[in-house]
Amino acid sequence: MKRINLILLILFSIITKGLGQNPTINLDASTHNTQKAVCGYWFYDDGGPGGNYSNNQDRWITFYSTDPVYTHIKIDFVYVTLAAGDTLIIYDGPDINSPVLIRYSQANPLTPANSSVQATVNNPSGKLTVRFKADATGNAAGWDAAIGCIKMCQRIIPVLDSALTSPLPLPDYYINLCASDTLTLAVKTDSTAFPDNHIIYDQTLSNTTFAWNMGDGNTLYGPVVSHHYDIPSGYNVSLLITDTMGCINTLSLSFRVRISDNSIASIDDAVPDICVGDSIILTGGIGSGNTVVVNPFSNVITAQGVYDSVTFIPDGPNCPTLCYGTPVNFNQFPPGATVQSASDIESICIFMEHSYAGDLSFRIICPSGQSVVLDSYDNSGSNYLGEAYDDYGGSCDPAQNPQGIPWLYCWSEISTYQYQGLLNVVDGSGPSPIPATDTINHTNYLIPENPLSGLVGCPLNGIWSIEICDHWGIDNGWVFEWMLTLSSNSGAAGWEYTVNIDSIVWNGPYINIINDSTAIFKPDSSGTFNFYITVVDEYGCSYTSFTPLEINTVEVPDIELGADTMLCEGMPLILNAGGGYDEYIWSNNTRDSVLFVEMSGIYSVTATNFNEAQTLGCFGSDTIKVTFIPNAYVDLGPDLCLLEGPVTLDATYAPGFSYLWSTGANTPIIHLNEPGIYDISVVVFYEDPSMCAGHDTVKIKLIPTPIIELPDTMFMCAHQARIISVEQMYDYLYNFEWSTGNTTPTQIFQNMLPGIYDIQVKVIGCDTTIHETRLTVDDCAIMIPNVITPNGDGINDYFQITNIDYYPNSEIKIYNRWGKRVYESQNYQGDWDGEGLDEGTYYYIFRLNYGNGQISEYHGTITILRN
Repeated sequence: MKRINLILLILFSIITKGLGQNPTINLDASTHNTQKAVCGYWFYDDGGPGGNYSNNQDRWITFYSTDPVYTHIKIDFVYVTLAAGDTLIIYDGPDINSPVLIRYSQANPLTPANSSVQATVNNPSGKLTVRFKADATGNAAGWDAAIGCIKMCQRIIPVLDSALTSPLPLPDYYINLCASDTLTLAVKTDSTAFPDNHIIYDQTLSNTTFAWNMGDGNTLYGPVVSHHYDIPSGYNVSLLITDTMGCINTLSLSFRVRISDNSIASIDDAVPDICVGDSIILTGGIGSGNTVVVNPFSNVITAQGVYDSVTFIPDGPNCPTLCYGTPVNFNQFPPGATVQSASDIESICIFMEHSYAGDLSFRIICPSGQSVVLDSYDNSGSNYLGEAYDDYGGSCDPAQNPQGIPWLYCWSEISTYQYQGLLNVVDGSGPSPIPATDTINHTNYLIPENPLSGLVGCPLNGIWSIEICDHWGIDNGWVFEWMLTLSSNSGAAGWEYTVNIDSIVWNGPYINIINDSTAIFKPDSSGTFNFYITVVDEYGCSYTSFTPLEINTVEVPDIELGADTMLCEGMPLILNAGGGYDEYIWSNNTRDSVLFVEMSGIYSVTATNFNEAQTLGCFGSDTIKVTFIPNAYVDLGPDLCLLEGPVTLDATYAPGFSYLWSTGANTPIIHLNEPGIYDISVVVFYEDPSMCAGHDTVKIKLIPTPIIELPDTMFMCAHQARIISVEQMYDYLYNFEWSTGNTTPTQIFQNMLPGIYDIQVKVIGCDTTIHETRLTVDDCAIMIPNVITPNGDGINDYFQITNIDYYPNSEIKIYNRWGKRVYESQNYQGDWDGEGLDEGTYYYIFRLNYGNGQISEYHGTITILRN
């Protein structure tokens, strides 16, 4: 009985007949064109297991079975390595004229899908013929195969159903899972799985068993199975299909399942508190020093063949059998896998008890027949192996030999292990029982008597056995199991994997991602922030931390004293740093949140908030310059009235002050030169007209002495209007007072009665000027003559109307006796003398114009007398 413990790609090469120490057969000149009964043979080319085949050959051999039940031949190839132009042909029958099953060549190499060849149900002989053809150039390692005998089976070809399988395997037969995933595997059940169905018997779902070895001790049944692995690790999954005749799948179907797990090893629980606005770099990576320590999930899976049939080792010389084999059939390695170096073998361990270890010898034998002596018989050494029951009776009956308590003993050549020596040494010296090997701490290993390099070249697939011989009578013991463990570094045996980390996701606020492993936390608010970390690995699996990364942030006081300020003396100023902070320190060492300021100066404050442990202080500060400005004082003096300028008004106060006069000027001093009345005001201020301002107002009159140019006497007709003016250059500066009661610079006299009037005028400025004049008003009556004597004597030569000069624009028209107009004037001035007219009487129409819109019309005659 055997048990295979492995987490590896399992390739089924089950041979029903022929277990044991396999004999070998080569296709060479001696076996050419022969037939051999073979059930359980190793089959090689003419170079054997260690050499290349020869050139220029065309040889064949036929294999058959003599077993009445297992009638058909099956060949499982470990490897086929051929040179260019060479061919290995398998025929389904007794000779080379039989149907060809397969041709191996460089163009059609060995694969897991064609590594097993068996006689078909169409071949009643059950024979297979193997032919090898090699040309004259080039050679290679040839082949290594196991020949066994099987029942006459219809083929079973396992084909994965990609529509139902989830997730699908990668091209290299690995299936990657997350820890929470469920694996679903499915194979087809149609004619692709049973290509020979109904030829001899029926292969149906009801009479066919699908057994999935999930690699974790569970076997699931059916063409479609689903399984969740409780422990993330690496597992070898294989399918064994058995039909109603007990026939199994012709080709293997197996996978390596790699399961990732949460790689978060630790989260720093001592991330320092930080101030709001500060930042802290968060890193995730391998090794200490990172905020989040991740260890890429890895697993090492070893291949271990275990012989677990309890075997009695009786006294050798006194019982029929001297040596006992403990065979284990390895069939889980890739085709062609061999022991490449002694380091491929991690250990050879045996769990047994036996008295007098010096009576025994141990030899390990590989499928090719190569062997290494682990311990030879030296006829010495009384130390026990385990807690043996010492029987001196010499009985060969297991029932008469009770079992003792077995201990574990391991041979190895791993340099890092601790060794107690050769068994031939420790069986006669040191403690008894011989100390057991500790495979956990790797101590008390045994040194092989012969080096394990003697197993180099051994096929990994096939029958391995420990041969135990008892060379001396009386003592006996029991073997409970033995184990051959192959190193994971051998590649073909155990295997290992590491799931690399693709990225780290920081789940929380105020995170700025730098790259896939680094982030910056820069908060703008205070509090306690919890970040759950998610790791995404190369399988696409996401794992989130169970506990959060906790970071405390402390509020930075936000101090705003305002802009530098200037105030007028006497104004109150309170600087407020804000409330609610843990500590305040002003530049004058005041510790309150507010400061009363009364003097100019530069004032600063620092406010601090502390974390709970008082190990971190977050501070904010501000500085302000305070300047107190004196209030301006202005005195422009008394109001003035002057005859002439200039007048200087001076409002000068202090440097830095500005001036705004009502005149628009902005200088501290202004000059008034022109006559006028000035209501002058000024504002003296600092920066702003309302700031520290002083005000004053003054009235300045610049009024020259008035000039009055009036005659002492004046004349006018009563019908006339007379205007008298005392206007000045700057009338608006003066007040006027006439004796008539008029207050304007101009006095109009009209509609006056004839008479004499005394007129007085006062022109009032800064002083008063008085002037008097006498106005004579006459009625200015006219007298119209009726005769003129235009004889040139200067007397009454013209038609003179008395006072006509006081009546401008008066009209006259003169007609002769026949009504013909002989003279006309629109502004008659007494200048008509009748020139050119005869003596006689003429008629006139005279229109007297008073000049005020009043017209008086006169009619009469005028006589011209010349002598």
